[in-house]
Amino acid sequence: MANIFRRSHLPSVLVLSLFFGTTLVVSRFSLGQFHPFTYVALRLLIATVLALLWTWLRYHRLPRGRSIWIHGSIVGLFATAAPMLTFVTALQYQSSGVTALFVTLTPISAMIYAHFRLPDDRMTIRKVVGALVSFAGVGLLLATGETGLGETHWEGFALVLVGVAASGFGIVHLRKYLSTAESLDITAVRLAAAALVAVPLAWIVDGFDLSRVQWSGVIAVTYAVLPGALFGFLLYSFLVARFGPSKATQMEYIVPVVTVVIGAIFLHEQVSLIVIAGMASVFTGIAIATWRKSIVPRGGNE
Repeated sequence: MANIFRRSHLPSVLVLSLFFGTTLVVSRFSLGQFHPFTYVALRLLIATVLALLWTWLRYHRLPRGRSIWIHGSIVGLFATAAPMLTFVTALQYQSSGVTALFVTLTPISAMIYAHFRLPDDRMTIRKVVGALVSFAGVGLLLATGETGLGETHWEGFALVLVGVAASGFGIVHLRKYLSTAESLDITAVRLAAAALVAVPLAWIVDGFDLSRVQWSGVIAVTYAVLPGALFGFLLYSFLVARFGPSKATQMEYIVPVVTVVIGAIFLHEQVSLIVIAGMASVFTGIAIATWRKSIVPRGGNE
């Protein structure tokens, strides 16, 4: 089974799409029982403890080395804490499906940063055209105010775009400085760094209030901690390090589909023609931008 994931990026992309897509729906459900910051902080805190324990049991040590802690912390801040806090907070104002559609701009964000930071991943005319087409899809939602909830809240749009910008930077930073690091070490450090940011924020903003939490909320957080954080980030770190950020972000094609379908079934979110048109435009743009296979080092060459 492990060899299947090592030979091709597609199995990892499919599994991650399922993990992250369903986690967005679970997160929006959880906001009925948690403040967004408290939900994120609790999720990150538990995932951090589990990741460090897993690292200790497997390697008989904690993550070590100046590079892993410095660069892993930067990845944790930009690619974990900032996106999770902004995306989950945005779910108060828009559906999980619309949020997922905005998150699909992550490959474009990473592509722009990669042009300036990765010498083997420069922008081309094709990538620029793809980026413009993708932004046009999101621009359609912005112009119409479509949130998937029957009302317009611009706060959600702004929050997700901030998270996408931060996430793209973190993805490229991971690729540039941690491509040879152990995936488990990267995951443990990025979760720890993110938790160190999220927990104090939750305490300041909400006092870490758990008075509304029911058993359904406990189950939701457990799901978000395991597939949505620990296993998801571990697999994502492996995917970026082995196959590169361009292939890693291909999951953005599938995440919105998973989220829209699951959100419509379980949370009765609206799936309008505008959402479908925006999704088609974003997918087309990403397809144009990532049409060619890039050559990236991974211990051999891919």
